[in-house]
Amino acid sequence: HSCLEATSSADWLCATKPYHIKNMIEANIPGVVVETTPRTGDNGADLLVFASDYTIAIQAKYYSSPVGNSAVQEIFSAKSLYKADFAVVVTNSTYTKPAQEAAEALKVILASEDSIIEIIKFIID
Repeated sequence: HSCLEATSSADWLCATKPYHIKNMIEANIPGVVVETTPRTGDNGADLLVFASDYTIAIQAKYYSSPVGNSAVQEIFSAKSLYKADFAVVVTNSTYTKPAQEAAEALKVILASEDSIIEIIKFIID
């Protein structure tokens, strides 16, 4: 089910995670602008990060099971739609083998909540 149909406190958290990631990025990387996309019709991106001369499209997936390749395909599509330079999926979980293979083929960066700040710093430096 979607975040809009949240039934437990853990499910409710998924609705706020893009804002959590947004706040983490803004607090740890000075000078970046982070915009949230609409809750519906986001075209696969939850956040857009504008830093230096780069735009980074980010999709946040908070699941109890591994993230599959549909997330990779969605952010790859969003990268073009938002004219972003980089596409990133961030999760609190892990990624399936098909997701890892799709990410490699499509040049999508797979991040953890712990690695997202360092990845963005690396991109913009």
